[in-house]
Amino acid sequence: MKRVALIIMVLTLGLFAQTKNNNLIIHDLLQVEMPGKLVKSGKFELSVDQKQQLMQKVKPIMHEKYNVKMQEAYVLEKKIQRAIKKGKSIQEIESDVAKLAEIKKEATLLKITARNNLYNILNDKQRVIWEEYEKGNVKMSSKSSCK
Repeated sequence: MKRVALIIMVLTLGLFAQTKNNNLIIHDLLQVEMPGKLVKSGKFELSVDQKQQLMQKVKPIMHEKYNVKMQEAYVLEKKIQRAIKKGKSIQEIESDVAKLAEIKKEATLLKITARNNLYNILNDKQRVIWEEYEKGNVKMSSKSSCK
C-alpha cells in the first residue's frame, strides 16, 4: 500500500513539475528564427574566420544582450501575471505592460541584428542552404558542404 501511494505521489509531482516548466517559457515580441540548428549540425561548415566572426558579431548580442533582456521580460511578465490574478486594474498594471513591450521590442531588435550579422558572415552557398532550411527543404540528418 505504501508503494502504491509513493508511486502516485511521484507521478503527481511529475505532472506538477511539467506544468511548472511550461510557465517558464517566455516568447519574443515576434518570432525571429535563428539558424542555430544549421550551425550546430555542421551544414554550413563554417571556416575558422567565419567562426571567429560568429563569436564576435553574433554570440555577444545573443548571450550578453538578448538573453539579459529576455530575463528582464520574464520577471516583469510574471509580475504582471500575478497582478492580473489579484484583480489589479488596467491602470495599476499599464506602466508595467508598456515597460514589458519596450523590453521585448529591444530584445527583438537585438535578435534581428544578430540574425543579420550571421547572414552577412555566410557565403552565397551557405545563404542558399539557410533559405532552403527556412522553407523546410533542408533535412538535418546529413551534412552538406558549403565551402
